[in-house]
Amino acid sequence: KMIVYKYSLVGRCFSWTCMMLSIWAFASSTPQLAVVAFLLFFGSFAFMGGIGGIAFLDIIARTIPPRRRGAFWGARTIFGGILSVAAGWGVRKILAAEHVFPFPYNYLLLMALSLVSFTIAFALFTAVNEPPDTFVRPRIRFTDEIRAMMELLATKRIFRTLVLSRVAMDTASIAGPFYATFAIRELSSPDAIMGTFIMLQMVGNLITTPVWSYVSDVRGSFNALRLCLLIAPAVPAIAFSVSLIKVLGGLSAWMISTWFVLYAILGAMMSGPMIAFTNYLMEIAEDEHRSLYMATFNTLDGFVMFFPMLGGIIVHTVGYPMVFGIALLGTLLATWCGRQLRPVAEVIASTS
Repeated sequence: KMIVYKYSLVGRCFSWTCMMLSIWAFASSTPQLAVVAFLLFFGSFAFMGGIGGIAFLDIIARTIPPRRRGAFWGARTIFGGILSVAAGWGVRKILAAEHVFPFPYNYLLLMALSLVSFTIAFALFTAVNEPPDTFVRPRIRFTDEIRAMMELLATKRIFRTLVLSRVAMDTASIAGPFYATFAIRELSSPDAIMGTFIMLQMVGNLITTPVWSYVSDVRGSFNALRLCLLIAPAVPAIAFSVSLIKVLGGLSAWMISTWFVLYAILGAMMSGPMIAFTNYLMEIAEDEHRSLYMATFNTLDGFVMFFPMLGGIIVHTVGYPMVFGIALLGTLLATWCGRQLRPVAEVIASTS
């Protein structure tokens, strides 16, 4: 799979470079063309990332033992979070220095720095000593691959339940952009409170990531997954309750304090689902079909990326309680689906 990863690396770097060149050439003179080129090459960048992502996960599954993957994902999240804080400081400095880096050169500089950083990251990963595949799938046509995905969903009940659980949980993303806008517009909070929310979210993430890693490595990915699904409804439940009280005419000073709790839990759930779902999926997938499992899982879960746009329409036409209510129902469905899942050992025994 490393060769696939390397091809995707070249494709992503090429797409990002073309995107930069398009902005440099057209942003000032023909901004409409710059936007079209940006969307085209960013789409290419994301597409190649999807291909490389499957190879990346497959290599991780064959390189890192199951009871060490939690520590791997946790360390990746913690150190990545620390570096992102430093990067955020750099972004603020560059964008504030408009007299030195006027538009669009300020964004071009940021994109160039991004290109350097992720190229280094990609190149470092290619140094991993990939274990040999125990099974090499024969090349098949795209239509046969789609048919294989459908067959996998039809015949693997636990996998089908896992996919449904993840998609249902990610339904909560429909409300993601509107927690802050509700606090500012409906709870009369100052715009500056966004900084506090972001800080609470980052602190919640950094504090709980080692916990998720520990639970996954010591107690197993199944228990990490159950804990994740148990906590998932908390954020939309708080938002839905407060928004409903607000609609019914109640507005108290305590309401904004619940938003601090909401963002802390939101931070705790940033790394939890990734660690729990990814590790559980890697463990239940047969070696010869692992790539197919991951491709199917990520493809179906990818549709939720459009949910926030739908959320904006609902907020505008119906209101906040409806969006928060949909998010709550989605997470409750995910929790219910999670009750149908089984420990990894039972799943493996049933398929052997």
